[in-house]
Amino acid sequence: MTPDDLRGRIVDLDAHLMLYLPEVEEIVRTGPGGTPWPDRGGRPTLVEEVRRMILEDGLDPSGLGEAILARRKQAHADVWNVRLWGAHGAQVAADRVDALDQMGIHRQLVFSQFMEPPLNAACPEGAAAVSRYNDYVLEWAKGFDHRVIPVCLLNTYDVATALAEASRVLSKGAKGLQLSGIQPPGGLSPAAPEWEPLWAMLAEAGVPALLHYGGSGGSPTLLHASWYSAAWSLRPPPSDPSSDDFHARPFFWMTTHLFAEITLTFMVLGGVFERHPGLRFGVIESGASWVAAWCARMDNLAITTSTYLSRQLSLKPSEYVRRQIRVTPFEFEPVGSWIEQSGLDEVYAFSTDYPHLEGGETPIDAFRTSLAPAGDRAVERFFVGNGADLLSA
Repeated sequence: MTPDDLRGRIVDLDAHLMLYLPEVEEIVRTGPGGTPWPDRGGRPTLVEEVRRMILEDGLDPSGLGEAILARRKQAHADVWNVRLWGAHGAQVAADRVDALDQMGIHRQLVFSQFMEPPLNAACPEGAAAVSRYNDYVLEWAKGFDHRVIPVCLLNTYDVATALAEASRVLSKGAKGLQLSGIQPPGGLSPAAPEWEPLWAMLAEAGVPALLHYGGSGGSPTLLHASWYSAAWSLRPPPSDPSSDDFHARPFFWMTTHLFAEITLTFMVLGGVFERHPGLRFGVIESGASWVAAWCARMDNLAITTSTYLSRQLSLKPSEYVRRQIRVTPFEFEPVGSWIEQSGLDEVYAFSTDYPHLEGGETPIDAFRTSLAPAGDRAVERFFVGNGADLLSA
């Protein structure tokens, strides 16, 4: 299958909206007790973090006008290589559609940037900030949401609050809903009866539930905080030339999938996908090397250790994964080899992470090369079919 065969049909399951400081300040406002986000051990506030990253991108937050215009002119002619805040379509939906046309992409999920603290916060302030973001992003994509699909957020610290927000944004046209996975939702299993209305709502609406890095291996909430301190021993020292490479984070790459694996183990074995066969679930920017072994472990568990599971589930656990769960590999992962070894070509799906750097400079070519030995059907599913299935499109 050639690039021309895919061009204009590709479904991209990961991209980001790069907001500037005024928008971030208005949406986030303050956290619990009126303090800035986040209030964790003297770490920078969310607004300070945005300002720092804009500066690191070579832009002056106090005078963005001319710098952004110059960067956008360059980006328009070089969409793959100009990234972050100055990327083509980083802030403007119409420009993002033009960037998709240049990249040969038909539809793209657009996630937030910096909204993880409110998403994960167990407090009313977090839920309120998430609600403001949802209104902002739905308005941002209005008129273009058949091409750029904004992902709304759902803070799940309180069941009633979360169900009300899910119903509200679905009524406003939300086409994707990102959950937090670093703590049990509302202190409950995601397979608990209290959460059944959420899964039923999403299944009926044809809207996927999504997990995305940001509530995963980068957060001290999932594992004991001391592990994250110890993780620095695995990284190159500051004097090493590779110390700034985002790949030079072994602990991150080895643990970033854990929140998704834990959440989905509860959901698969707890019968959520049995009870809601129309529910779709996406795991985004968390790697995919864990999927085949996880499926094999669940299948083995279901047939060897628990007659209860076999009585509750009409399918093998891996069959629910094949039918209802889609996972995006990192650009450097050998997804073609995995499919040849273990199958699961229904599960893996394409993403660019645009305009972030982690997605790589030529992800379409990289993935197509990896998948070529697995055959045209696997290529078609990866770039088009699996993403379209997640989006019910």
